[in-house]
Amino acid sequence: MMVQRVFRGLTVLLYSASLVAGAQNIRAIDVGTGKGLTVRGYTGADGRLQRMPHPLPVLSLRVNDTLVSSSSFTSWKEGDSIRWKAPRYLEGTLRIHSPFARGVHASVVFRNTSRDTVRLSDVVPLGEGSDRIFIRAHGPQTYQHRLSRSALFRPGRGPIGVVLPDNAWEMGFCDVTVGGGRSLTAIARRADSASAELRRFRAVIAPNGWVQYTIYADDHAGDWRDGLRMMFQERWLYDLETFDNTLFQRTDLGLLRCVDP
Repeated sequence: MMVQRVFRGLTVLLYSASLVAGAQNIRAIDVGTGKGLTVRGYTGADGRLQRMPHPLPVLSLRVNDTLVSSSSFTSWKEGDSIRWKAPRYLEGTLRIHSPFARGVHASVVFRNTSRDTVRLSDVVPLGEGSDRIFIRAHGPQTYQHRLSRSALFRPGRGPIGVVLPDNAWEMGFCDVTVGGGRSLTAIARRADSASAELRRFRAVIAPNGWVQYTIYADDHAGDWRDGLRMMFQERWLYDLETFDNTLFQRTDLGLLRCVDP
């Protein structure tokens, strides 16, 4: 019964309308460079600096099916971007786009610097970990008859399958508690590529090819469900700035909004 409720809740996020309590718009984010590429803190809408209890990776990913954290990168500032280099196979750039009215907007480019193809998958903003909520692909890639491999991971519990929108199969999501009753939530979405074969849950990058991801992040009060609701229901995964909700407000369609608790 609990699984049914979770699935129902995730589906309803896309079709019901309410506001996320305590949602803010981050003004600036503090990215640490040198040894690692990490989030050290951010400036909230009230101008206050929120420091992380410990630096968070900007992202984690799998390279040839091996988990890699941006905490292991070497990084340095260059112009309006940050250049980074992974221990093997990849290097690229991170650019923060500002000003941006709805939190943080960043672009990350992953370039294959090896002499062979590289498999890139499971890009999770703020990094996956046993202490946080995140969404990424789960299960063997050889299972060809599964509609979706996306799964929601929760601390202390097994992953449960979720179905993401058709244009966001590869999307990563993460929600991390940062203290003071606040949490940081983020999504990562594939945006562009060159010399790369884009598949549903991964990209196969040729030598000197690249793939670009877009990251959106903001903070909120409440638990991880409020972060999920913000990104899916309020922000429409940043596909839209506004949405005409007239159809769902029709009184004759009220039955569609009745969902068992």
